[in-house]
Amino acid sequence: MKKTVFILVIALIFLLSSGSASIRCLHPQTPIFEEADFSSAVIFRIPQNAQVILVEDDIAIDNVVWAKVQYGSYVGYVVQADLYEEKNPLSFSISTIKATSRIMGEEIKLYSANSTSSAVIAKVKDGTKLNLVTSEIDYGDFYEISYNNQRVFIEKKYATTGLTYNQKTALIIGAVTLVSIVLMFFIINYIYKSKKSKAQ
Repeated sequence: MKKTVFILVIALIFLLSSGSASIRCLHPQTPIFEEADFSSAVIFRIPQNAQVILVEDDIAIDNVVWAKVQYGSYVGYVVQADLYEEKNPLSFSISTIKATSRIMGEEIKLYSANSTSSAVIAKVKDGTKLNLVTSEIDYGDFYEISYNNQRVFIEKKYATTGLTYNQKTALIIGAVTLVSIVLMFFIINYIYKSKKSKAQ
């Protein structure tokens, strides 16, 4: 297990530090526009310090420099002044969490960005172990995780470090079954004693 975590950490460090400096958002809730125009629709707001991928060279329109970027499944335009280069990877730590459903048989969705409107990358079952990536970036109601060597996001309400839904359900059913057995034992024992006393 330790070897697997060590390999994962090395892979993540390589991923975050490979190539040129990473491009990150300077401000909280950085808007990504559908077009290089302030009047176009805002398709998403990116968390502060979150990394984006440059898709095309910067373009200047009416004295405003725009960068076409990709964040998860979102592709659009960000004002170049709202971005910065980070040559040193941000500090992070790796820990293990488990996916947990809210109802029996429910599959948990993993998203390309910290939004339920983003593309669904995968679906996992209750109890699936996931590698949580903890950093200084605030993803709101989502956790950043590494799954199958991909950077994806899970809603916090579907993640736990304790018992999963299925484990809690099994525990409750087991407890109820045990109580039922004990009660049946006392009832049978009471009936037996009653019959025995009447026979005497």
